[in-house]
Amino acid sequence: MNLEKRRVVVIVGRPNVGKSAIFNRLAGERIAIVHKESGVTRDRLMREVSWQHERFELIDTGGICNIDLSTKQDEINLGIRQQVEVALEDAAVVIFVVNVESGIVPMDDEVARMLRQKGCVAIIAANKADNEKRDGDAVEFEKFGFPVFPVSALHDRGFEPMMQAVMTALPDVENTTITNPLKVVVAGRPNAGKSLYLNRLMNSDRLIVSDIPGTTRDSIGIPFIIGKGPQARHYMFVDTAGMRHRGKIDDTVEWYSLCVQQQVLSRPILSCS
Repeated sequence: MNLEKRRVVVIVGRPNVGKSAIFNRLAGERIAIVHKESGVTRDRLMREVSWQHERFELIDTGGICNIDLSTKQDEINLGIRQQVEVALEDAAVVIFVVNVESGIVPMDDEVARMLRQKGCVAIIAANKADNEKRDGDAVEFEKFGFPVFPVSALHDRGFEPMMQAVMTALPDVENTTITNPLKVVVAGRPNAGKSLYLNRLMNSDRLIVSDIPGTTRDSIGIPFIIGKGPQARHYMFVDTAGMRHRGKIDDTVEWYSLCVQQQVLSRPILSCS
C-alpha cells in the first residue's frame, strides 16, 4: 500500500460514462448533478465518505475530452483537464469509469494513457452493467492493464467487490483522535440551556439540568465517539459554567469557574454558544 498518499479516491473518465452517478452512490446522497447532457460536471466535487466504517475523501471530476482550443468550450475542457491532473496528484486510488454499452472508444484510451503516465493506482468501473449478461462485456477493458469491475450506478450493482479493491489499496493512517480527541466546547450565559443541549445531543441525562443559575460549575468533559472501527472519530464535548460579566461576580466559586472556562476556551477545536 502507498503510505505517502492520503486516503483520497478520485473518479475519472470521459464525459457521460456515469462518474457523477457513481460518486453519488458512494457518497450515499445526491450531491453531483446527473444529466445526459455532456460536460455537466466541471469543477472537482469533494466529499468525505465512509465505506464499512473506513473513511476516505472522494473526488468527482469532469469528463476528459480532446482539446484543440479552437472554441470557447475547449477553454472549459482545458480547465477540466487541469482540475483532473491536480486531483490525480493527491489520489491514492483512481476509479476509472467506462461504459460497457459503448465499449472502448478513443477517449478511454487517452484516459488510460494519462493514468499510466502518472503512475496511478487505478481500477476500472465498467458502468452500466445492469445485468449479468452485461458483466461479460466488461472483459474488453482489461486491455488497459487495470483490474476491471462491472458495476451499475443505476441499479447499485457490483460496488461491493470494487470497493473492497479500493479499500485494500488505500494507505493506512493513524487515528490521532484516539489520543487527541477533537474538543467541542459549549459556552454561553447562565440558564441558556447548555447542559440540556448536550443531553439532547447524547440522548442521555448525563448532565444536571435545572432552572437554578450556576448549576454547572466545573468544566465537564464528556467523551463522544462517531462511527465504528479503528477510524471512528473521538470527540470531547465540554460543558461549561454560565458566563457573566466579571463585575457581576460576587461568589468565589463562580470566579474560579470563569477562570477555568477561559482556559478551556483558549484551546478548543470548535466552540458552540
